[in-house]
Amino acid sequence: MLDRAFWVTIGDKISTAWKKWTFVDGKDVYGKKFGKYSTSYSKAKKSGGLKRQATQYKNTTLPILTSDLRDDLKVVGTTNDSVQVGWVGFGERIEHLASMGRVISEDKQLIPKPIDDMFNEFVSKEIDKKLGPDETKIIRV
Repeated sequence: MLDRAFWVTIGDKISTAWKKWTFVDGKDVYGKKFGKYSTSYSKAKKSGGLKRQATQYKNTTLPILTSDLRDDLKVVGTTNDSVQVGWVGFGERIEHLASMGRVISEDKQLIPKPIDDMFNEFVSKEIDKKLGPDETKIIRV
């Protein structure tokens, strides 16, 4: 019913929304703003002189230094009935950030709830387009 092209499209929408949520809006997986860095790291980041630093983020508390982490979030795989979105090479960094209280994803909450809700709504609408709305009638006897 829903083909691989659909899942690629929804995966791209999820990764784009998740990048905005985390790396533009500055919210963790639970919707909380990222807290302050330690004094020493904050000073180093604000200097703009860290190795390979993306200087547009130097005055932020976003969990991004080189843009590699942001760019690594993408569609990992698709089948005819599913999509996987995640980090191809930076899973350990996601875990490290979580251990420091900067939770982008974790087992308890893999993806921000509003993005999960968007995904579910998009899939439901697509199913309704293919099958039509649910017209089940319950008759109690």
